[in-house]
Amino acid sequence: MKIAILNECFLGDEHIKRLKVLGTVKQFSDTTKDTVIDRLQDVNIAVVDGFLAPLNAEVLSSTNALKLLVLPHNSYAMVDVGAAREKGIIVVNAPGFSIQAVAELAIGLAFAVNRKISLGDRMMRVHPFEADPGRVDHRHYFGFDFKGKTWGVIGLGRIGSEVAHLARGLGMNVIAYNRSPRVVEGVTMVSFDEVLQQADIISVCLALNPETENSISREQLALMKPTAILINVATAQHIDTDALCEALRNGE
Repeated sequence: MKIAILNECFLGDEHIKRLKVLGTVKQFSDTTKDTVIDRLQDVNIAVVDGFLAPLNAEVLSSTNALKLLVLPHNSYAMVDVGAAREKGIIVVNAPGFSIQAVAELAIGLAFAVNRKISLGDRMMRVHPFEADPGRVDHRHYFGFDFKGKTWGVIGLGRIGSEVAHLARGLGMNVIAYNRSPRVVEGVTMVSFDEVLQQADIISVCLALNPETENSISREQLALMKPTAILINVATAQHIDTDALCEALRNGE
């Protein structure tokens, strides 16, 4: 059996030793879309980072040997699962990967937007120490206290549940929408529209599939508070970016 690890993926020496019991192992650290086809030839099992080397129909159709495709992350979005199924390739992921990191990123992004951290950083570099909260024209640097505000989670899976936990730790009220009912301590389940209407901060934590693509479009953006913060830690396809840009430009 031929096994190929096409990108660095946190496998240690002990893991590699165990894999070598199963067959020959080739290791690469720099596979991209330009080299993935060549490196998949004659490989039976491949560990591939889909973010670095997208696995589309062209790539998957180039090999007849591949039987198992392992993704060292928790998303299938970079794989043409239908093409893999037609080729008889089993695709598996790492569902517990990066839960804490992504949840903490969602909180960090919300702080950055609310407290205008990147905006203040840019001004500091251009006009050092000139930002002044006493000036009326600098009031756009102000934010709001998270405590007592409402955080809305769309998609209460592993990551969404951890985001909810962290938001509660900040003293926030947490509401959430999930396609199937979930019980998470301290979280009030509401409808999708109610999350959009009530939340001061909304985080999109959905898995990508045909049902969730473009979950946030013009209609949904119109339901949100004009002051709401939208944090997307899922994929770009969950949000209609043209509609989002239009809403931002129009000050909605």
